[in-house]
Amino acid sequence: MTSLKSSRLIGASLLGLVSLGGIGYVIWHLVQPRLYPTDASQLFPTAQSTVEATREVLSCTITMAEIDTPHPPLPVYFAANNPTSRIVGHLDNHAFVTVATEQNGWFLIQNPMQGWIPKTQTQNSCNEKVELVKFSPKGGRSAIADRFVGSGSHLYRVPLTQGSTLTVSNTRGVLPFVLDPDGEMFGNPKESQINWTGQIPRTGVYTLEMLSQHKGYRYAFTVSVN
Repeated sequence: MTSLKSSRLIGASLLGLVSLGGIGYVIWHLVQPRLYPTDASQLFPTAQSTVEATREVLSCTITMAEIDTPHPPLPVYFAANNPTSRIVGHLDNHAFVTVATEQNGWFLIQNPMQGWIPKTQTQNSCNEKVELVKFSPKGGRSAIADRFVGSGSHLYRVPLTQGSTLTVSNTRGVLPFVLDPDGEMFGNPKESQINWTGQIPRTGVYTLEMLSQHKGYRYAFTVSVN
């Protein structure tokens, strides 16, 4: 009987120690500083997203267009916005025309003949374009893509501060010329060059210049500022 009682006392004592130990572990776990993060986002922080530049087209002038009609040849009319007007001639698809002005969705063309054609029956884009590309003080990036239909120039004005780094990466076509605030050549990438990087020597508005001399082309490049 005494032996059984002693066994019960020993068992109760051990159970008490285990319980006290468990409570002590819980208290220790609560009061100890968190040495290791428990949130997955803390263990694997995501990289900050790159800030996109803001863009604004300051001017866009169409001076050329390419005939693209589902029912060729395209009639050239004497008057605008009047399909019953006298027809002065016809143009085949892929013919390039010189655009003098635009009125209510119609082009007044001067070459190879003079008259009016619907703008919707052509491929066209800005031949002369000026666009402002502004980066935040912390830098950022901007993916630029456009096309020429015929000859022209596209000028991207980029305000930059002294000491910043400008990188231009080609994804289609050729890289633009880089002009300093005085319009002088600052970066002249080779035709086969994919990337160009330069450090900005002084604060001002720099220009990325794309040129087309003939029938045009598509281009795309990325601008990064750090």
